[in-house]
Formats: sequence, structure tokens, C-alpha cells
Amino acid sequence: MDFVLLFSVILAAVVGANILARHVSFIPVPFFLIAIGLVLSLLPVYRNFQLDPSTFTLGIIAPLLFNEAQNSSRGWIGRSITNILSMAVGLVLVTVLVVGTGLHALYVLLPLSLCYALLAIVSPTDASAVNSIFEANPIAEEQAETLKNESLFNDAAGIVIFDMALGAYISGSFSLNHALELFLWEFLGGLLFGALIGAVIVSIRLALIRYNDDTPLIMVLISLMTPFLVYLLAEELALSGILAVVAAGLVQGSERDKLRLTSSRMQMVTSNVWEIISGALTGTVFVLLAYHCPK
Repeated sequence: MDFVLLFSVILAAVVGANILARHVSFIPVPFFLIAIGLVLSLLPVYRNFQLDPSTFTLGIIAPLLFNEAQNSSRGWIGRSITNILSMAVGLVLVTVLVVGTGLHALYVLLPLSLCYALLAIVSPTDASAVNSIFEANPIAEEQAETLKNESLFNDAAGIVIFDMALGAYISGSFSLNHALELFLWEFLGGLLFGALIGAVIVSIRLALIRYNDDTPLIMVLISLMTPFLVYLLAEELALSGILAVVAAGLVQGSERDKLRLTSSRMQMVTSNVWEIISGALTGTVFVLLAYHCPK
């Protein structure tokens, strides 16, 4: 009961923050959300509330990234893949190594592997956060698109590096060959698996359209279930669930482009539902960010 009430309060906070942002347009919505989250964190009844990280990733991050991916431009990603991967993988790796080593030098009591694990968690940016900030503070389109698309992939890089650093801390040893194998399995395997499952779901949706079973209820529910199904299956295979969800979202976006003219009503309903869900989940992220700040 407490969880249901807290979630209702968070949704009310999201509504309030968006109303405020409409009247004070020069302040981005995330700042209002964080401010309201700080106020909520003062409520004593919820001071000890904790949200399981795996639940947060599955219930909030997975659908958000799926929606961001299906709305991304496949052509833009293809043209900018070198820049995207250099930041999503290379920049995260360099940040972890350089800043993590510096952190270890400042606090020698912290093991180097734990310093790397800490930086692996905080280095990646969040796609939904990038999008929210740019809505209120626009920058050049090319830069915004590159950062937005890069943020779809760097979560997986950070998680893989975190797993390797944590594994090295627990075992007390580090194998470069094993680390590379793990990275390729999780990173590339997650992409391929997500694309495969996404293609299967697209085929099912196309078959439903051919047999006139493409009612909004059926199609929207399939779309909403997709990120959860893909994430859970990928995690069961020890692949990157985040990257699998991104790949599936990109594939789903290609189906949407094909059907833009032939199924306009269904596409409009799906788009509106995802817009509402994405806005609510993004707002929840920022409220929880402030809610769990150290007091």
C-alpha cells in the first residue's frame, strides 16, 4: 500500500512540475522535478523507502530506452556510428580509467577495482535526461542527435565495465582476455539478440495487420510488452538487456516507418500512448533522483 501511495504521489509531482514548466518556460522541467523530489524526500513516512535497482532498470529504464530507440533515426545512426561508438565505448572507458585511477590516488583505502566500478556507474549519460534538457535548451541539431543516439549505447558499456571491475574485486584477479570475451558477448550479443527478437515481433505485428487484427488495444499492448520481454530474455542469456532493448526499439522504428501511411490511426494511438508513458517515466526518474539524495 505504501508503494502504491508513493507512486501516486510521484505521478502527481510529475504533473505539477510540467504545469510549472509551462508557465516558467526558461527553467527546464527536470529542475522542477528534482526540486519537488527534494520536498518529497522530507516526508518522514517514506524516508526509508528503497527501490530495488533491478526493478528500476526493468520497469523504468528499459521502456524509456526502447521508446527513445524506436523514435531515433536509423539513417543518422548509420552515418554517425563511428562518433557514437567512440563516445559510447571509448569515452566511457577513458573516463573510468583516468578518473578512477585519480580517485584511487586520492583515497588509497579504496581498491582500484572499486573505483573503476564506481566510475562505470556514473559515467554514462541517460538518453531521456539528454532529451529533456535539450527541449528547454536547444543546441545544434547535429550535436543534439549525436549525443542523443550515443546515450542509447553507453549504458551497456558502463554496465559491462562495472561487471568486469566488480568481478575483479571479488576474485582478486583480472584477465584481459576474459574481459574482452565478456564485453563482446554482452555488447554485440545483446545487439544481435535484441534485433532478432525485435524482427520476430515486427513479423507478428505485420501478420496481424494483414489479417485485420491490428486494433489499437492489441498493437499497443504488444508494443508495451516488447521492452520487458526483450530485456528479461537477454538477461537470462547473460547478455546486455539494455542494448537488446535498444536494438529491438530500432527494429520497431523501421516497422513504424513502413506503416506510416497505411496504418495512420494505429500509429497515432501508439505514439500518443508512448508519449504519455515516456513523460511519466522520465519525470519519475528525476523525482527519484532527488528523493534518494543523501540528506
